Amino acid sequence: METCQFSYISTKTRLHCTALGIERAWDHLKEEFNRSGPGIPGATYYKTISLQGPQLFAVVDERQVFYHDNGHWYPYNTATGIKFGQRNTTTDDPQRATEGKPSEPVIEVFSQEEQGDLEDD
Repeated sequence: METCQFSYISTKTRLHCTALGIERAWDHLKEEFNRSGPGIPGATYYKTISLQGPQLFAVVDERQVFYHDNGHWYPYNTATGIKFGQRNTTTDDPQRATEGKPSEPVIEVFSQEEQGDLEDD
């Protein structure tokens, strides 16, 4: 399962937050979250499974993150640390984490380079 993670500063709390999402089709997300409007040309779309972050987000050119509100897309001006990866999971549709309950169990898949970095820690 393709994933995307990014950090941003919350406009509500002014705190540093990190969101993690799993890739989904825009049509699927529109139905699941009762959204309307067109997608963004060339974007990939993600359902958030972390405690923090919007319900869904989009990424363009692997460098700009957008959130969706009232049928329109808006850029995260503070988005940093955008990372892409893969996760193995026992379900096709992991649910979002809630206070006191993490998202569905997942197994992170690291590249060989990343594994070397972890072993040095």
